[in-house]
Amino acid sequence: MNYKVLNQKISFIFLRVTFLLFAIAAIAPNFNNLILNDYFCSFLILTIGLSHGALDNQKGKIVLNFFRSNKMSLFYFSYVTFSLLAISCWYNFPTISLLTLLIIGPYHFGKDDCDLFKINKFSFRNIVFFVKGTVVISAPLLFNFNETINIFRLLSSDSNFLISSLLYLNENNLILFFVLFGFISSIYLPRDFSIKFLLYVEFTSIILLNYLFKPFAAFAIYFCFLHSMRHIIVLNKSLNLLKIKNKESKTTVFNIFNNFYKHAIKLTLISSFIFLSCMYVSSNLLYVDDTLLRIIFPGLAALTLPHIILDFLYEKVKNS
Repeated sequence: MNYKVLNQKISFIFLRVTFLLFAIAAIAPNFNNLILNDYFCSFLILTIGLSHGALDNQKGKIVLNFFRSNKMSLFYFSYVTFSLLAISCWYNFPTISLLTLLIIGPYHFGKDDCDLFKINKFSFRNIVFFVKGTVVISAPLLFNFNETINIFRLLSSDSNFLISSLLYLNENNLILFFVLFGFISSIYLPRDFSIKFLLYVEFTSIILLNYLFKPFAAFAIYFCFLHSMRHIIVLNKSLNLLKIKNKESKTTVFNIFNNFYKHAIKLTLISSFIFLSCMYVSSNLLYVDDTLLRIIFPGLAALTLPHIILDFLYEKVKNS
């Protein structure tokens, strides 16, 4: 199975989605408000985005087997505990939790988006992964500073330190440097020119999305059509989900995703049900769009914490 070709296809699918949205937005100026609103973006994250962690139980089995245990109840208990811990911290310490997400998120995005690329090995590679991933945050700040700040204010009631720091960066034009450093790190990571080009394509797409659309819409498109899609390909390779009976059979992106969702549909539906339940409970808030953002980002934090911890353990087990 040629994962190099599949990985290239993911990069260009993301680019095509970006250009398609650009063309539609050029023809229909109200497209951003009518279609790419918070409701539709939340739907994308629910269906495509959240599902990319829906096979963490498969990784959990491998980690448990390494420790000579087959108690999946231990895995689920630990996973849910870390999720609840993340939610509890978010609502009790919103600024610290948001800052933590803004630190962990870029590293997670930078590293995972390079999983199928042949990357140089050097001592400070993790720092470069982090810098590469910061473009997901710095790009919306560069092009839609006020809207991004409003999201941060909404998510963190006591975010004076965070807001004042970002205002300082914006007033001194330092946010542009974060974007440039993100570009340089993308080019620095690989040796192969073809990989440099693919990372340049992805960087350009992220920049264009944030230039054209609101921060949440740009993030949802990136999260679903690049980060999650590539992670699904990585899962297929790592867990060997797709069994090819005939060696001459052609493996396509569609085959991989079709097979993946057969495995992931149960946990994806559970995640969607929990989200909709939270929406119903929170419906007494004044603005429904605010409710969406108040649930989506803490929800992502709650899923990201156990997901990253599990990935760390899984990598240790796989490389041992």
